[in-house]
Amino acid sequence: MILVSIRTFPATVMLAAFMISSLNLMAQDKSDQKIPIQIVEEETHDHAQKHTLALGANIDPFPTIVSAASRSFGLGIQPWFGIDHFKIRFDVAHLRVPDAVSGTKYFYKYNCNSFALSAEYMFGNNFDGFLVGAGIGIWQNAISQKYFNERGHDTALFVTVEGGYIWQFYQNLYLEPCVALDIMLGQKTISVFGFTYKPLPVAGEITVKFGIYLDLLSVPKHASP
Repeated sequence: MILVSIRTFPATVMLAAFMISSLNLMAQDKSDQKIPIQIVEEETHDHAQKHTLALGANIDPFPTIVSAASRSFGLGIQPWFGIDHFKIRFDVAHLRVPDAVSGTKYFYKYNCNSFALSAEYMFGNNFDGFLVGAGIGIWQNAISQKYFNERGHDTALFVTVEGGYIWQFYQNLYLEPCVALDIMLGQKTISVFGFTYKPLPVAGEITVKFGIYLDLLSVPKHASP
């Protein structure tokens, strides 16, 4: 038995060495192999919405502030309807013009009511950004005669032009700094007991409106590739 083992020992050693070498080569091959990994890029969707139809309203503090200087009531409300970049707005305002601006020796307490329909174009995509607009309306004047306790009245058409910027500071809430100029058309002189008063031929304002709107229709704005 010992002789047989001695004779077969070299062959056994060679077989074992061959097997170990084969195992090493197989392990090396497996270590060099790259594991295929499929990378799937998820499509990113931009969930931002483009607002194309909305109802809203502005509160204009200008009439309130101007009227407060005469300790009187003033109000400016502007409901509107928007389609894409366009807006149709109806303006209602009441204010008391301070006597320092409109008063004379015989007249004071100049009250104004205005009703206007305006069209605006907004350069932003969501009823925001820079805007320009124009419209037409009715301007009602009433002023008191100091000594006869009587009031004179006048009604005139006017055209208005305006420009501004709409800044959405939180969701559907926004601020709108703007300037506007109203030009009277065919305005008449007010007469009370022979005393005459000529209303202001133009009116203007620089204000910051506060507004809110309700989405009626929005479409998804897809991200660019």
